[in-house]
Amino acid sequence: MLCVSCFTGFVKYDDIFADAISDLTTLNSMSVDEIARQERYNSCNYDIVTPNLDQGSTQICWAYATASASETSVLKDRLDNNTKDTLRFSPQQIAYRMHNRDKDPLNNTDGVYANDKWNVTGSSDNTFLILSQWCAPVAGGVAHNANAYENNLYRLLDAEKMDLYNTGTHRINEIKRAIAKYGAVTGSYYNAREVKYYNTLGETRDGISHAMTIVGWDDTISANKFQPKTASQNGGWIIKNSYNTLPYFYLSYDSSVGNICGFKYANKSEFDFNYFYDNVLESPMRSETNSKCVANVFVAKKGDDKHNEYVKAINVGTYGYNLTCKVQVYTNLTDPKNPESGTLSATGERVLEYGGYHTIMLDKLAKIDKSSYYSVVVSISSHNGGSAYILYSLNSSNNTHYKFSGDWNSYVYAGRIKAYTVLQEIQEVEQKIDIASANHSNIDALSFTGQPLCPLVEVSLNSQTLISNIDYTISYRHNTNVGIAEITITGIGKYTGSFDLQFEILPIDTPTRPNKEIKYSSEAITLADIPLPSGWQWETPNLSLVNLTSATAIYVDENKENYKETTMIITLKKEASPNPSPDTPGGDNSTNDSPNENDDHQDGRLSHKTKVYLTIILTGVGIIAISLVVIILKIKHKRK
Repeated sequence: MLCVSCFTGFVKYDDIFADAISDLTTLNSMSVDEIARQERYNSCNYDIVTPNLDQGSTQICWAYATASASETSVLKDRLDNNTKDTLRFSPQQIAYRMHNRDKDPLNNTDGVYANDKWNVTGSSDNTFLILSQWCAPVAGGVAHNANAYENNLYRLLDAEKMDLYNTGTHRINEIKRAIAKYGAVTGSYYNAREVKYYNTLGETRDGISHAMTIVGWDDTISANKFQPKTASQNGGWIIKNSYNTLPYFYLSYDSSVGNICGFKYANKSEFDFNYFYDNVLESPMRSETNSKCVANVFVAKKGDDKHNEYVKAINVGTYGYNLTCKVQVYTNLTDPKNPESGTLSATGERVLEYGGYHTIMLDKLAKIDKSSYYSVVVSISSHNGGSAYILYSLNSSNNTHYKFSGDWNSYVYAGRIKAYTVLQEIQEVEQKIDIASANHSNIDALSFTGQPLCPLVEVSLNSQTLISNIDYTISYRHNTNVGIAEITITGIGKYTGSFDLQFEILPIDTPTRPNKEIKYSSEAITLADIPLPSGWQWETPNLSLVNLTSATAIYVDENKENYKETTMIITLKKEASPNPSPDTPGGDNSTNDSPNENDDHQDGRLSHKTKVYLTIILTGVGIIAISLVVIILKIKHKRK
């Protein structure tokens, strides 16, 4: 991903893109869907967007975007006392450590050395690996080649790539939800010019693929403001750039935007050590048979006479979307080649909307004795039957295994599975806090979509915002169809207990509806002969149409309980019959078998019999009139 050259600088955002500062507590009490439904949103309004940095003559826009989006995520989650003016990650360090890494602190990897290579093109999703290794981020004032593991500021929880849709309304909503979830996301677009209102659709000038940070949107921007061509729709993204020549601009919704990545972190104190084998960026080819259930076997290294070591969470690299990821930790293995040969000490499970690197908290701490073998077993499945697998690294490893047909097989690659551990003093007894009395955000009623609805809940206790999948898990029940859905918040980590919430799922209009008035062919005999839109049928389809002026239609689709107004009374009108020819059946020489043959008026026209009667009457009147004229003329003649 190339980037054009600019002057080095430090620029605050242009006030034109921000309103008055709003309360972050209010923002964090809203669900992702509530935020995404707003026609205008800007994270700058909440003081969680750091000032611009200019990338200068470097080609590492992707690292600047990653650093910027990560800073906003940390500030949105209020992990510490940092502000937008004090928090700064080093893009140069992120770029450098992509290609130059020492052995990890536990000596489970050999390191990667590329002769100080760093100023090269890349992509924000390439940073997922080093962030999950705690090899970044470091503070902006730290040298880019300083010890990355010692200077790491936060522990990565999630690095997620949201590229399920390419364009259109689904894509716009997807990006809005990502911004609402993380505060800001990275993105990339085709950059051929710098203008305040930019539309890349139909751009013909030479340009480059450029990474940036998306911090909000505005649906009210007029389509004709965008250049070089008017957009096809109103609205656009608020872009935080890494050029001081144009630190902020609007990008039309027409523009193709890719590499949408979001990041979520925990405080450094949450975890102490990180066990992993994957250490290179590229992933090998894989098949569905060797990537659905994968295990890494580790040797515990950090317990001592005064401290016990525990596995607290598992980070997994996955591909696919709408996945369920389950993890198990087995301790004291009797056979290192069989990951299930020990004691099952802890489990965890999480539904993943997108692929990337995600952290799954365990239901309890799993104690690992120093020098003993323990395993992390990960299994994955897709809810929609799509492709889903656990990622591998090209590194050779004798400690990664995959399960196939019930048997464990050694694999020459390293599974992208990491065990996050903590040390605790042996005499320390963890006092867990009951989450049952926690405060939570309100949950608005949501409309039926046909898909499971999973609104996020903001949870706080003792004036501290709790972090999902670190301090609590959230589960849903009955959350697809119309009715009352249930949510359970369960404490994990240093929290225990649980509490339940509810929200309402509202019905929506049926996808198709019949007209309130239907004209039917004269050939129709019963209601069944009158077609209705898909999903509808007549309540009494065999009812005769004779003298029938209205009938009831009902919606019978499998999701009928989720729709409003599924019963309609429809007015019926018979279409006029075409005038028959005397030489055809039903003409003057044929018998009319219509049940309405005696009607003097059908659909505004005279019947055939009525026409005959009128002809006879008019003929008689004519004859009488002529006779009267003749008589009068004779009388006049006699008088003469």
